[in-house]
Amino acid sequence: MLTNQLYIGEAPLAFIFGIIVGPYGGNVFNPHAWGGGSDSTVNSITLEFTRVVLAIGVFAIGVELPKAYMAKHWKSLFFLLVPIMSWVGHVHFRTTISAW
Repeated sequence: MLTNQLYIGEAPLAFIFGIIVGPYGGNVFNPHAWGGGSDSTVNSITLEFTRVVLAIGVFAIGVELPKAYMAKHWKSLFFLLVPIMSWVGHVHFRTTISAW
C-alpha cells in the first residue's frame, strides 16, 4: 500500500484527498451548495455529517482493540470517560433547557 511505501499515515493522504475532491479542488464535494446556500443550514448539515464520520471512526477503532484491552485498562477508561460524559451531558442539558 502507498502509506507503507512512503512511511506516512492515513491522515495526510485523507487531507490531500479532501482537498482534491473539495470545493477548492475538483468541486466534487461542495458543502457550500447544500441547503440552498444558507450559512446556518450548511453549518448544521456539515456538523451532523462530521458527527457521523467521527462516530464511525471511533467505532472502527473500538472494534480493532484486542479483547483483553478492556479488562486491563478499565480503570483508566472509566475515570476518563465518566466525568467527561457527565460534564458534557450536563452542559448539553443546560443549553437545551435555556434554548426553550
